Amino acid sequence: MFSVGKLEWLSHLSRLKEVDLSFTNLSNANDWSQVISHLPLLQNLSQDIVIFQAYLLHHFPLPTLLHLSPISISMIIISLLLPYIHGCLMLAATLFHLTSQVLDLGYNLLNGSISKSLGQLSNLQVLRLAGNCFDGDVISEAHFSDFTNLQELDLSYTSLNLKFNTGWIPPFPLSQIKLCSCKLGPRFPDWLRTKIYFQPVLDYLDISASGISDFLPYWFLDKFQGLSYINMSFNQISGTFPNNSVHIIHLDLSSNNFSGPLPRFSLDFMEMGTINLSKNKFTGPVSPICNITGEGFLALFDLSNNLFSGVVPDCFGSFPFLTALNLGDNSFSGSLPRSLGSLISLEMLRLRGNKFSGVLPSSLQNCAKLKFLDLSDNEFEAILIKFNNVELVDVTPCSSYCGIICSLDF
Repeated sequence: MFSVGKLEWLSHLSRLKEVDLSFTNLSNANDWSQVISHLPLLQNLSQDIVIFQAYLLHHFPLPTLLHLSPISISMIIISLLLPYIHGCLMLAATLFHLTSQVLDLGYNLLNGSISKSLGQLSNLQVLRLAGNCFDGDVISEAHFSDFTNLQELDLSYTSLNLKFNTGWIPPFPLSQIKLCSCKLGPRFPDWLRTKIYFQPVLDYLDISASGISDFLPYWFLDKFQGLSYINMSFNQISGTFPNNSVHIIHLDLSSNNFSGPLPRFSLDFMEMGTINLSKNKFTGPVSPICNITGEGFLALFDLSNNLFSGVVPDCFGSFPFLTALNLGDNSFSGSLPRSLGSLISLEMLRLRGNKFSGVLPSSLQNCAKLKFLDLSDNEFEAILIKFNNVELVDVTPCSSYCGIICSLDF
């Protein structure tokens, strides 16, 4: 990283057409923006991986930083991630000459409204505005009018209100949509139908906590199989899942109103997968656990706070990488399966609030990494199990576990 001081001398090079500030520390060059803006013939400004001075960013709101002379800034990435950039995202006309592919203004202090002229940045492939304070501002299709190359859209944690006309077809081939905490509801966003049906490149979808109170549409159930990451948690979405396998890597449907039997899952790709169906209204047995297929490795499985019932199947030997298993607050009964002892990576086991009975299987002592065990509110018999020199004692059928959480630190 090359450090420079004042750049005033650059302003005398009036015929300069190209400046490359890549891998440069500009923390001492508090005149850089004024100098660059006064180079009349400048055509290319490259600034990959530049360190700015926090004082400078704090005293130059975003429009000032971006209001350079009308040049074509050919940087591959504009990434301003320091938490000192402030002001409204009212982009100056000169910004429309940008040929950048990535605009990352995430997690700053931007506020106010977003200009519709943002949509004129037609070369953008990645737009990240996450973690700013656009509270209540409305985003419409006009903001995306010329986005034909956009592949990643991240507006998470901005509280933006997305309102698109019925039948709007996004003009860009998005592969990642991140809209956590945006206002999309109460209806399920119909514009996603176009992305899934006609532009099947979407593999990451996060619409959690977005105010949706609707049935999951049939077209989503038919076509969402190509997505590797789905997060629709903390909404009021209702619906059931089809009998065919759900192909997924990460699935979070927690805190909704889904119902029906436990879906069958297929973990695609050789990656660690997570499945969280907690706080819904799923019913029936959980025998589909034994039919989880694919090349992936399940790391988290949360079925808590549902209406599941019956005996937990004895088929956990297929999950050697499972670190967290939560079956709490259902209506399971019978004895615990011995194959729980095959979960050699298990760190958290929560079984509280069921009707489990009998004795704890001695195989549980094979779970050498176990740190958190909650067996409260069940009907277990007295048993003594040794967990790597830590003894867990159940001395009465129920009361010793009622309201007790056992934390085991090794």
